[in-house]
Amino acid sequence: DEEISDDEDVVIVASDVYLVKSVSKNTLRPNEEFSYTITFGNNGDASVSDVVISDLTPDHITFLEAIPSSDRINIISNNEFRIDTLNPNEEFSITINARVNSNASIDEIIKNISLLDPSKRFIPGKTLLFFDEMQDFPNISTALKFFCIDGRFDVICSGSMLGLNYKQIESNSVGYKIDWEMTSMDFEEFLWAKGYGEDFICDMLDHMKKMVPFGEVQRSVYSALFMDFCILFFWGGGCGCAPVYREGNIRRISGNAALAYRGL
Repeated sequence: DEEISDDEDVVIVASDVYLVKSVSKNTLRPNEEFSYTITFGNNGDASVSDVVISDLTPDHITFLEAIPSSDRINIISNNEFRIDTLNPNEEFSITINARVNSNASIDEIIKNISLLDPSKRFIPGKTLLFFDEMQDFPNISTALKFFCIDGRFDVICSGSMLGLNYKQIESNSVGYKIDWEMTSMDFEEFLWAKGYGEDFICDMLDHMKKMVPFGEVQRSVYSALFMDFCILFFWGGGCGCAPVYREGNIRRISGNAALAYRGL
């Protein structure tokens, strides 16, 4: 998630009038409330008339309220204040409460994805983001809350070892996501992916229930399919096997898997 830093106070001096702007926190997170104070005064020997203070709020900050230290300070708008006369040695302050917008983090994520792949287009209400192996990026789990609040994009996350890294997740976005425990693809789903219909699958199951032997062609096809399924999802595993499998190179998958296991 994005962090917004403000390490130094802002000090402005014009003639004998000075202004200091300080923030309550140096590091802010999306959706977090904070306050900052504008202190101004007159060090000179003469009064200054019609003093107007304009404070421009960034797009990623939402104004909540302004609390002046004196009734002499008139609030013109959320970011503009006026005092009729600022006498010598007088000092006043305005405390402003604000909140970091939740979409500050989302916009940063979208920006980073666009930098990695400029061909990607993000259309509010029509874009689904899929984050795979999110255990390697625990901050994504925290960002789910802000994706939900923002509401522009749908998000799906997956990970094979989420339980190992749960302590690294600062906030698990409880109440802003739905968890589903998924199981591995079974043989029937594998046949669907291969293009076989229900008639084919029911016929195979019927033979096994009734203990009716398969014909030579059936046995050859079924055995080959089941062997491919075993190699791909029990031995080879992993998303990297899918493109190779589509090319029909099962032996390359099993060979790569064997080399990987030898390296453990």
